[in-house]
Amino acid sequence: MALCIAIHAANLIIRPAPSGKRNIYGKQKPQLVLLDHGLYKELDFDTRFNYASLWKALVFSDANAIKNTVLS
Repeated sequence: MALCIAIHAANLIIRPAPSGKRNIYGKQKPQLVLLDHGLYKELDFDTRFNYASLWKALVFSDANAIKNTVLS
């Protein structure tokens, strides 16, 4: 499977998490939302989990997690 997403400012928003969860300081947790209407495909659980793990590693600049996610 190949994914092609054009990442730019118009395709990203950060909003309060819809769950209403709060961090230890009482502030509502943010949610990063990727907007790209060029690709629609239903992904199985493992693919969704790995893709989310990769994005989390990218957002936090965690080189080890990026490497582990890509190699898994």
